Amino acid sequence: MPSRFAKIAAALALAAVACLQAHAAWPERQITLVVPFPAGGLTDVAARHFAQGLQEELKQPVVVENRVGAGGIIGTEYVSKAKPDGYTLLVNSPSHVINQAFRAKMPYDALRDFTPVAQLLNSPMVLVVHPSVPATTLTEYLAYAARQKGGVSFGSTGAGGTSHLAGEMLRLVTRSPMTHIPYKGATPAFNDVLGGQLPSIFLDVATVAQQVNAGKLRAIAVSAATRSEALPTVPTVAEQGYPRYDVSTWIALYGPANLPEPIANALNAVALRTMGSPRERDWLRQNGAAAGAMNVPEFRRFVQDELEKWTQFNKEARVQVD
Repeated sequence: MPSRFAKIAAALALAAVACLQAHAAWPERQITLVVPFPAGGLTDVAARHFAQGLQEELKQPVVVENRVGAGGIIGTEYVSKAKPDGYTLLVNSPSHVINQAFRAKMPYDALRDFTPVAQLLNSPMVLVVHPSVPATTLTEYLAYAARQKGGVSFGSTGAGGTSHLAGEMLRLVTRSPMTHIPYKGATPAFNDVLGGQLPSIFLDVATVAQQVNAGKLRAIAVSAATRSEALPTVPTVAEQGYPRYDVSTWIALYGPANLPEPIANALNAVALRTMGSPRERDWLRQNGAAAGAMNVPEFRRFVQDELEKWTQFNKEARVQVD
């Protein structure tokens, strides 16, 4: 007679086969990509580029649905409660882990209630200043900050966003006086830096590259660990003496918790092929970004590491984002 262990192993094998068979027909209908931010931003645009490739590969309609509000929480919560069948997915920015790390109360858990599937792209930010600021390097910028009453002001696209936290992390690692000025979106903040009403801000490469090259803004430092191809002469913060510093914008795909592994792997493969295609590489290059390249286990670890990084940062910096 077979042992109890053998019976359990056989039962698990049969369950695995049944699971694969149950999802063999996926997808059979429309897939919805939920974006928790308004149309037109980088997260939304990336989702629409991915949706095009996903639709072409899977031969099913793919729609992007913007469910906005509460710094990305409303749309994200919606996906957390969706059925894990591969038909309702989330495209989100670093706010997915930042909200978890900085907000006292959350209606979901960024790890437990989601299945990390794929990183679609990653992009550095750039610290830029108005030309009236007497600084061309990070050292000069920090010296300028030290001379200002209350420190140098830096803007952001909103409290708790990546542009805000990039500045707060610079303040922490350099121990320099800096004052955060939140704006409601990138456009008003960007316009105030261009007009000289705001001395500095961290923004994505795509937003600032043209004005930097035209001499209307001055790029001081790249936020990521490596330089940007769009601004190759601009050194990173790490290169300028602060190796702890590394902040990037990344856009990623998630499913609800317990998304079947065959579906997660299939979506990951489509994401890597789509965002790594020649067509998308050109768009990414124009926006100072790079395609993601992680498989599902690698991306899961990446999300865990990012959450741990921002949680630890919050313990040190005590940043208010609510």
